[in-house]
Amino acid sequence: MAYYPPSNDFAVSAGPTSPIPALRKVTLALFWATAVASGAVSVSTLRRRQAWRDSLDSGAALTDDLTGYDVPVIIAVFALTMLVVTSAVSVAVWSMRLVTSAQARGVTKVSAGWAVGGWFVPIGFLVLGFRQLAKAVTALGGSSAKIVAWQIAFGCTTAVMTVAQLSSRDVSAIPTESSISMLTREAALSLASTLLFLASAALASRAISDADRTIESVPPK
Repeated sequence: MAYYPPSNDFAVSAGPTSPIPALRKVTLALFWATAVASGAVSVSTLRRRQAWRDSLDSGAALTDDLTGYDVPVIIAVFALTMLVVTSAVSVAVWSMRLVTSAQARGVTKVSAGWAVGGWFVPIGFLVLGFRQLAKAVTALGGSSAKIVAWQIAFGCTTAVMTVAQLSSRDVSAIPTESSISMLTREAALSLASTLLFLASAALASRAISDADRTIESVPPK
């Protein structure tokens, strides 16, 4: 019986061999949009706190209903949450592309599965995805310093956001010194989160761009 090798038309296509600039730009744009949304949360929480303070200082605290100031906070927090989730999906897709591109260049000690799934493992998202990126970059002669700096900023941002969430309490519609104290703490944590989001976006921009350049500097095998 004669054997005919399969046509090249039916050959299994190789994995992606290079990063996608558009994907990088989308991911970074989402990071910066998230920082802006965090800023909106800070502004709305500061305005709410000031309204409570003004009402109490003016002696109108027993009659003023300031629940209308909750609406901008709720909207801003919702937008921030959606952008955080979307950013996680985008960075996971970018990470998979980076790792598979590194594998096409002979890097073996990386996992595309962990490059994607690592961003969605509770607590593990602080380490797993970053580890795959660092291994892919260093295996091709690059430096992981920018990735580590991004990881540290990301970890600090997560810590502050967690504290803010755990310490959040409902406040009454009528201003009191106790409710203003809680709103002051909330506004301070929100402002700290915004500054850390900005730092994370800046460091991520450097790390992601540098990682793509490292991959692109080595021809696929």
